[in-house]
Amino acid sequence: MNVKAICQRCKESFNVSEENLVYQKEFMYDGQSIFLTYFDCPKCGRRHFVQIDDQKSKELLERCKRDFVSLSIAKSKGHKAIKNNRRKKFDAERKYLSKFRSELAKEYSGRQVMDLETGNIFVLLFSKF
Repeated sequence: MNVKAICQRCKESFNVSEENLVYQKEFMYDGQSIFLTYFDCPKCGRRHFVQIDDQKSKELLERCKRDFVSLSIAKSKGHKAIKNNRRKKFDAERKYLSKFRSELAKEYSGRQVMDLETGNIFVLLFSKF
């Protein structure tokens, strides 16, 4: 999946894909682990945080993945009634996960977090693209 992004600092336009620029890392806030997804501008290096997860959202994501697999299996076997019920459940869980992540981003935006690899502390700001 490729997404077009524009750097908020230098205004460079570039493609972001999971293969080349997207990273996920664990950070710490007030003794609690959070997991941030981000990409860096290839021109100026500015870090753009785009998604946040905590333990609860990671569990919700795993449940969505399991339901997606179950839905795919039902579809491949032609079970329309089961597929429709599972599809509704999957769509509801996916919407809830998205809303939950959005609330996490609002809650943590502007907070100081620590990069567990480097020990650096910085203010967390989320990018929109």
